[in-house]
Amino acid sequence: MDLYILAKAVILYLVLLVKIAPLRSAASDSLIDWTKARNASISDQVEIRDIPGHGLGIVAIFKVDAGTVITQTPLHSVLSLEHAFLYPEFEPIMNGRLGDMSDTDLSALFMAFLKLRYDGSKREASRDPLLDWSGYIRSLPEQVGLPLQYSEAEFSEMHGSAVADLCRRRNKAVFKSFKKILKVLQHEHSGVMSTLTEEDFLWGLSIVWSRTHRVRARDRDGQWQVAPAIVPMADIFNMASSEDLANVECRTDDGSKHFICTTTQAVEAGAQLFVLYSTRPHRHNGRLLMDYGFCLRDNPWNSLTFQLPSDVPAADIDYTRKHAIWKSIQPWATGLLKIVPPNEKQPRPVELLAVGRLFNLDSESLATLAGKTSQQLYEFLLKPSWSPAVEKASVRWAMKSLQKLMQEHPTTVEHDEALLDAGDLPLNLRNCVRLRLGEKKIVLKLLDALEKYQQVLVAAKNRRTKKRREEL
Repeated sequence: MDLYILAKAVILYLVLLVKIAPLRSAASDSLIDWTKARNASISDQVEIRDIPGHGLGIVAIFKVDAGTVITQTPLHSVLSLEHAFLYPEFEPIMNGRLGDMSDTDLSALFMAFLKLRYDGSKREASRDPLLDWSGYIRSLPEQVGLPLQYSEAEFSEMHGSAVADLCRRRNKAVFKSFKKILKVLQHEHSGVMSTLTEEDFLWGLSIVWSRTHRVRARDRDGQWQVAPAIVPMADIFNMASSEDLANVECRTDDGSKHFICTTTQAVEAGAQLFVLYSTRPHRHNGRLLMDYGFCLRDNPWNSLTFQLPSDVPAADIDYTRKHAIWKSIQPWATGLLKIVPPNEKQPRPVELLAVGRLFNLDSESLATLAGKTSQQLYEFLLKPSWSPAVEKASVRWAMKSLQKLMQEHPTTVEHDEALLDAGDLPLNLRNCVRLRLGEKKIVLKLLDALEKYQQVLVAAKNRRTKKRREEL
């Protein structure tokens, strides 16, 4: 009987080993070896694994108590633009004509340089451990998923989303920067950088955008400073899909020696460890896609990126004045509104209604806005203290704008849900479907909220009519 139990246990162990072993990869092994050489550490209660559809992630192999340090990276092992000056091959770029580029573009160029430097197993790592980033670079994914290399066919899958136009505009600026970089490199530099391709630069930019932390550190005077840097190990944690699922927080320790990531709650064996990316206003799917290369299917922080319509009735003789006011108000100057779904605190789209009020003012009412500052105009338009006719017209304008947006989406919510449920969409298409699905759900909620507000206005009108009749 004991032998039977032992044999059964051995078989179960082997089955589990077969299931778990493939989750490890050359990328994670390369990273582990590299971190040991840099005196970085990862808790023996967790393991770096390949998470299907998410790249590398960190999973608990035993129960982890709250307050446990999961990863610890020395600050001398975080990757910032200052490291670029340590490489004789890259220093001329920093001090040359390209040195006046943005820090983001220079960081992307530096990441591309490191990738080219350590490309393939034939290239030798640096003899100086502080300059050897080979293990880390080889652990990074080849494809990040940002829309930098989306085709027009993929952008078209976003349907009516304003995010597609934002991505196109950003891509245009990126390609313009790359052309400038390439021209300088071809005429003034040799070595690995002379072989730089557009794909290399876009990869470097994707890594910088998706993996940069805001790292606090003490300067020589002991004062805390904040600088952008890539933090190996800390950049492996995937993002929680809700605040409740976030079980890790990262920060610089009080001694300004290490960047540590610590559990905020107990984590059961087999569960993944998650952090929250960015700040709450920047966790909507449009921002997540542009900066990190993914969208959440049911994003609790989601919002609608709404393009303000530029067309108004030709009969509106005050359009020029209204357009000038619109452009003078800072939150609207870009022509985009970030509209959150209706909630208890904000049951209707106040900013969209404010724009509607502006474009439905008559000449007399418009004249009352003369002399107001940009902030005063903004606050004034946000208040529903207009005549019932203007308020009713602003609701109609908002509903018409949202309905027009829905018409640009040829698929239904049910269709998109079915596509995602099938589970066989390529990464880019899956993100496009998640983006448009999330926005459609918000539009439908906004339309429902506006219909209810319309009913409130009708009821108020009926009460006023009844009161006037009674007075007569």
